[in-house]
Amino acid sequence: MGPSFLDTILDRKRLDLREAMARRPLSDVVALAERAPRPRGFLAALRRGRRRGIDGRESPALIGELKKASPSKGLIRSDFDPAGLATQYRLGGASALSVLTDEPFFQGRPEYLAQAREGSGLPVLRKDFLVDPYQVHEARALGADAVLLIAAALEGDRLAGMLHLAWRLDLDALVEVHDRTELERALAAGARLLGINNRDLRTFRTDLRVTEELTALAPPGVLVVSESGIHTRDDLLRVAGAGAGAALVGEGLMRHDDVASATASLLGRGDGVPDPARPWVKVCGHTGPESLRAATAAGASAIGFVFAPSRRQVRPGQARELSRDLPAWVERVGVFAAGAATGAEVNEIAEVVREAGLTGVQLHGCQGPDPVAQVRQALPRGVRVIAGVAVSGPEDLAGLPTLVAAGADAILLDAAVPGRLGGTGRRFDWSLAGRARLMLGSRVPLYLAGGLTPENAGEALRQSGADGLDVSSGVETDGVKDPARIRAFMEAVQASSPLGTRSLANGRNM
Repeated sequence: MGPSFLDTILDRKRLDLREAMARRPLSDVVALAERAPRPRGFLAALRRGRRRGIDGRESPALIGELKKASPSKGLIRSDFDPAGLATQYRLGGASALSVLTDEPFFQGRPEYLAQAREGSGLPVLRKDFLVDPYQVHEARALGADAVLLIAAALEGDRLAGMLHLAWRLDLDALVEVHDRTELERALAAGARLLGINNRDLRTFRTDLRVTEELTALAPPGVLVVSESGIHTRDDLLRVAGAGAGAALVGEGLMRHDDVASATASLLGRGDGVPDPARPWVKVCGHTGPESLRAATAAGASAIGFVFAPSRRQVRPGQARELSRDLPAWVERVGVFAAGAATGAEVNEIAEVVREAGLTGVQLHGCQGPDPVAQVRQALPRGVRVIAGVAVSGPEDLAGLPTLVAAGADAILLDAAVPGRLGGTGRRFDWSLAGRARLMLGSRVPLYLAGGLTPENAGEALRQSGADGLDVSSGVETDGVKDPARIRAFMEAVQASSPLGTRSLANGRNM
C-alpha cells in the first residue's frame, strides 16, 4: 500500500520546515513571538458562543474556516479575500476563525492569518500540519490565538510536548483525533479542547458518526469541536445533539456567495444577523413605518413595540403589519408591564406574541421572579424574555440573579421613577450597571435604558460595560421618531466599539 494523503502532506511539510528553519533560525522566530499581540482567548470564545436560533434550537459555537482549496476538492473559492471573508463570518455569528496557512495542498498563506484576525476581531486558529515546536513559536509570531495539533501527525510524547509548549505561549490548542486510540492519547496529554475530525485524513472519507461515537468518551470539562462534513443546519444540530460544544465549518460556507447569510442560516438566525460582539441596540416605541425603516437601515439590532399603556402603544395587528418587511435578523420585541403575572395576563402576553409575530418580550417593572418564570413557561423557547428592572441604588440589583434563575434571557436596567414602570427618558447612575455586570458575569446580556441620546450613547457603553442600549425618546424630536437622530445614535454606538464606524454597511452591524 502506498503512502496515505496524510503521509504525503507530512513528508512535504517536513521538507518545507527545514527550508524555513534555514532561512530564519528559531531564535528569530521566538523574538517575533514575544512581540506578537496578546492572544484573544480561542477556547473562552467557544465556551460562550452557544446561542439559540429563531427555530428555538440551540446551536454550538461556530468556528468559520477560511479555506481556499483542498487536496480532495481542488479550488473552493477563487475570490479569496481573507479580511472580507473573516468579517462576513463575524457578521453571520461565528465565534472564532480557522485559517489554513498550508500553501502546497490548501493554497493557504501565513499572512492570511493576520489579515483575518485584523479584519474580524475574532480569535483565530492557525490550521496547518504542525510537526515541530518551531511551528508553534511561528504561529505565535504570526498572531495566532490557537494552534491545531493533529494526533495522527504527532507520535509518542511529541503531542504532549507541543501541547504544553502552546500553553506556555498562551495559545489554546485544538487537539484533533479521528478514532478512540487517538482520543485516549489526546486526553492523556491533557487536551482541554478536543477536535473530532469526521474526515479520515488517510483516506479523506467523511462520516458524522465519528463525532457521535467519540464525543461520549470525552470527560466533563473538555470542549468537543466537530470538524468536517457539516453542510446544513440539520448536520450542525446532529453533532450538537451528540454533545459537541462547537463545530468547525469551512467548505460548506466558503462556496456561498454571501458567507454572512449562509453562516447565519446555519446557526438558525435567518438570512443574516448583526455581529454578536457588537453592542445590541433596540429602537423602541414605533408607531409608523418611517421610523422602522430608519432604524433598520441604520443597523439597529431590534425594534420595540409598546403594548403597555403609553402614548406609543400599538395593537398586535398593527405591530405585525409594521414589521412585515423587516429583515429576519432584526428582533421584534414587545414591551409589557410585568404586573402581577396572573394567568389571564400571561395568556394575554402569549396571545400578543403569536398575533404580532414577536421574537422577544420585555417585561418592565420586574420586582420579583414570578412574572418572568410564568411568562417564560408560556412562551416558545425561541422567544427571548428580557427582564426590565427599575434602578435607583445598589439595593435594586440584589434580585437580578433570581430573575436569571427564573428564565430571563437578558436583563435591562432603567431609571426608577415613582409611579412609572419604565420608558421614563431619565438616566440613572450608570456605574450601577457596572456592578450588575460583575454580579451577572457572562450568564446573560445586560442592557441599559433611560435618558439615552446620540450625545451620550458612547459614554453610556463605556461607563456601564453593558452589552447593549434601548432607546426611545432620545431619538425623537417633538415627540416623533427622528430618522436623523436614529442614524446619529447608531453612529455613536458604532464609534464606541473597537472596529468603529467602518463596520456600518448594508444596514447591518458588522
